[in-house]
Amino acid sequence: MIKIILALTTISHQTAIPVIDIHDWVLPSYGSAMVFEIKRNGKKIGIHQVDFKTNNEQLSIESKTKIRVKFLFFNAYKFDYNSLEKWKNGELVSLLSTTNDNGKKSTVNLASGTDIINVTINDDTHVNSLDDLKYTTNHWNPNVLAAKQVLNTITGKSNQFQITQAESNLVSTGSGERIATHYQYSGDLNNISTWYDEKMRWVGLSFESNDGSTISYECKQCGVE
Repeated sequence: MIKIILALTTISHQTAIPVIDIHDWVLPSYGSAMVFEIKRNGKKIGIHQVDFKTNNEQLSIESKTKIRVKFLFFNAYKFDYNSLEKWKNGELVSLLSTTNDNGKKSTVNLASGTDIINVTINDDTHVNSLDDLKYTTNHWNPNVLAAKQVLNTITGKSNQFQITQAESNLVSTGSGERIATHYQYSGDLNNISTWYDEKMRWVGLSFESNDGSTISYECKQCGVE
């Protein structure tokens, strides 16, 4: 059955990625929310939504995913994900994520002011260290394209990657086709593709699930025009 993976990166590519001041960039670029349809082999199975809020110098980002795969009117597979990130001065200061992957439950909690990550998977708790992890596996932040490792918000572990920048192409969005740069991932999470438009906004994702199906995220609400 489908294994849903939230994947982001480290980088190895031809074009330098400028570092963005995300606090001043997020709302003018994305607005208050972005919404993706999730498809399996072209058929809609769910929704991914990211909500953005600012409060003084703090930026809050809530990411939510809901997937249902039906077979003969029954839910053959379900996936629910919710994470709340808080950023200040361009740095991740806290994270709380919960995942229910078809009955396998996990919680990742990075408390504010610490570098200790508490991870609970099916009631079994262990502790990881934040170390030099500056970004998460939520795709909204384009600065991740210049990173070498990220915090996996489902497992609480560090993921290391290489990225190859491919050619730009047209990506379908809710407001029409948009030119976007294609990035291909290898390393801890392999065979994942993601797309960012000319304003460095995340607009697409595709990967192969462990059952061989193609999972794609198609952006329907993709930022301020």
